[in-house]
Amino acid sequence: MSLVTTGGGVDIEWKDPRRNKIKLNVNSKLKLAIKKIAMDQKCTGAFQLAGYTSYQTKFGNDTSNTIFHANEFVHGGEWYDWCMVQFIEESTTDSDTISSADTIAPAQILGFVKYESKGIPTPHLINNMGLDKEEIEEENIEDNTTYVVVHASSKWLSMNALEKEFAATFVLGDVGNSLYIVDVKCIIAPLFVVWNESETTRVCMLPFGKWNRFFDKCLEDE
Repeated sequence: MSLVTTGGGVDIEWKDPRRNKIKLNVNSKLKLAIKKIAMDQKCTGAFQLAGYTSYQTKFGNDTSNTIFHANEFVHGGEWYDWCMVQFIEESTTDSDTISSADTIAPAQILGFVKYESKGIPTPHLINNMGLDKEEIEEENIEDNTTYVVVHASSKWLSMNALEKEFAATFVLGDVGNSLYIVDVKCIIAPLFVVWNESETTRVCMLPFGKWNRFFDKCLEDE
């Protein structure tokens, strides 16, 4: 799909004409995250992004790909996967949540995007390259990074904690300070998450690839 930001919102055009016909939207928090990043950098002009509803990758010694979905409508309903994200210091701003370097947090995936317009102050160009908005615009610099847009937990959760306890509870942070656009390489593991629709607290479980080590340790401790 194609996402075009304007002064007041985000317009969507799907590659699948059937989705355009029924005017299928994307997750509202995805659009909010895109607009928030632009506003933070005082980027008021229109620009275009390519959006994707799935992404596949391999972790560690995996022999097969893990596929992540972020889709407003598939198989009769919405499908937004969960993952563990390794944040870097520049990705976060709230010191009481996930602001320090080398922190990890569970997060819900809202979508995958690439900035198609040149000269746009993207997270990579600003945070990783250390460029400023004026320099990016003047030199019409391009960013080929594939990003994942996530809604992260209100507090960080180390992988060590999950490896020790197998499961842990968390609460998604406020949308005002817990929506992030980060390099898709920041995803370090898929997560299985369960919750009661009437409750805000969720339970995440140790990534499947680490189950053997966990249960082997349990048997050794007996």
